[in-house]
Amino acid sequence: MVQTRSQGHKRPATPRESSSHGETPDKKSKAESGNKSPEKHPDPSVAPSRANKSKPDMDQRGNGLKKKITSVVDKYGQLPLHSQVDDRWPASSIVMAHILNALLSSARISHNIAAKTVSCLLDEGYHDVETLGRDTWEQKTRVLRRGGYVRYDEKTATYLEELVSLIKDTYDGDASRILPQDKKGDEARRTVSDRLKDIKGLGPMGIELFLGSIQHYFPAVAPFLDSRSRKTAAEIGLGHDLDAIFGAVDQDATAMAKLEVALTRVRLEKRESEFT
Repeated sequence: MVQTRSQGHKRPATPRESSSHGETPDKKSKAESGNKSPEKHPDPSVAPSRANKSKPDMDQRGNGLKKKITSVVDKYGQLPLHSQVDDRWPASSIVMAHILNALLSSARISHNIAAKTVSCLLDEGYHDVETLGRDTWEQKTRVLRRGGYVRYDEKTATYLEELVSLIKDTYDGDASRILPQDKKGDEARRTVSDRLKDIKGLGPMGIELFLGSIQHYFPAVAPFLDSRSRKTAAEIGLGHDLDAIFGAVDQDATAMAKLEVALTRVRLEKRESEFT
């Protein structure tokens, strides 16, 4: 059974939550460092060094970062798949809903069409593996077209059929087994990513979208922001340091998931100037 967190509704036998926090880089004083070397541009995937910063400076930075994150989330954040996923669903159905969202949203199609089509799939009950497997390829195609997913309807219908086969053959019909119960942090993210690579039609961006949205339900993969959201975070002054951002939200995976949604909306609606 995987470690998960409720989205607001209580469901029976909710497993324990888990979360991760990255390591703090070693500090080094100016006296020890000798001659200063040119400062390198920070890598978004690596927490930059906090050397040569006093505790008051770091506290002030942390308070300012927390205030700005709160502003962004209060205005544009909400839980992933808000009002579409019910935490009383079986774990497999919840994970399937996030897989479907990642699969459709990562295609080269408008965000609004992808979101509408995800709603159509969930309304049809396709978050249930048996229901998805029972419908014919033609029926799946019609549901996709109903949402406006006309450019990729036939190809995606085939992906959905292959997804059912994968979940049944590899995970005994339980999509939640994709989530490793004995890992957290980088190890959990790597494991989930490797398993998701077996899903036809789900590329690197789709895997990032899944990790960003599932972290509320499965905190072991937190903290995570997809690459486009990390870029937006840097552009509006939240910085590149994912550990610092996670610390500013009190290492809360739910807050990270809401921030992921907020940053996506800021990018899609071109609202960056509101926070700069």
